[in-house]
Amino acid sequence: MKNENCFEFWLVKWLSYKRVWVKDSTYMKYKNTIYLHIIPELGAIDIRVIDNNIIQNYINKKLCVGKSGLSPKSIKEIVGIIKNTLNYAERFDLHSKCKCELLEVRSVYNQIRVLNKNEEKALLCVLCRDTDIFKFGVLISLLTGLRIGELCALKWEDIDVNERIISIKRTMQRVQVEGKETKTEIIITTPKTNASIRQIPIPKILNDYIQTFKSENNQFVLTNQKGNYIEPRVMQYRFEKYIKSAGISKANFHALRHTFATRCIEAGVDVKVLSEILGHSSVNITLDRYVHNSIDYKKDNIDRLNKYILSFSQS
Repeated sequence: MKNENCFEFWLVKWLSYKRVWVKDSTYMKYKNTIYLHIIPELGAIDIRVIDNNIIQNYINKKLCVGKSGLSPKSIKEIVGIIKNTLNYAERFDLHSKCKCELLEVRSVYNQIRVLNKNEEKALLCVLCRDTDIFKFGVLISLLTGLRIGELCALKWEDIDVNERIISIKRTMQRVQVEGKETKTEIIITTPKTNASIRQIPIPKILNDYIQTFKSENNQFVLTNQKGNYIEPRVMQYRFEKYIKSAGISKANFHALRHTFATRCIEAGVDVKVLSEILGHSSVNITLDRYVHNSIDYKKDNIDRLNKYILSFSQS
């Protein structure tokens, strides 16, 4: 039996506690993080001697180990697990010396991949030529901002053609199966947050394609010839083929969502409305991620400033 004062004991105990509170995918993410990254380096330490120096040195090491170094986002997730485990142990009167709120994880701005207008035009040419169910799926995400998991979990019952509304009620993902470390399975669950459960207006250009592919049964919108659902990694593979055909440089499926949001900002769509369409939990996420990211948006605002200056400098 593990020493009840060692950090590993409490990491495993906290993980077991969280098992009934989180989704399978989240649980497996916690488990992999704990066993791959935390236990090997911190597991043997007595929880009572863990302080900020120990955790900060661990963070710095994880950030800087060459190509294997973790991203700041991953480190923040690790710190979250450490903090929650220490707080959990305190319920049992086992206290550490660590004040997690004082830990520092450097922020790195990652430029999101957005298709420029020429790239989007080239992709649309590919998608609108001999459009099949796979190209139809890519069109849906490009014109509505759906995440790949939301797209694959979409059923015809979720689409109201007359009202031109798509209702997002579930998501699909491939996750590891507990007890089978090397195997995965597809799971379909409700979206991660309440904000992700939403209704999205359908653009008229997309509605025409929906009328073409519309099925009267309640099966998945994206189904193969055997009538089975099409999973996210298959859509990602197909998307890669389409952008290659369009002569577009490397981009993942999520770039469609970023592109949709950026075009909305450029077109002057209200940010609050866009935030709700994207399913963001806060309008600040939309503002931080897209409003200041679009170079065309910046140019438009600078042009407004230029016109304003000219209006009084020449009078």
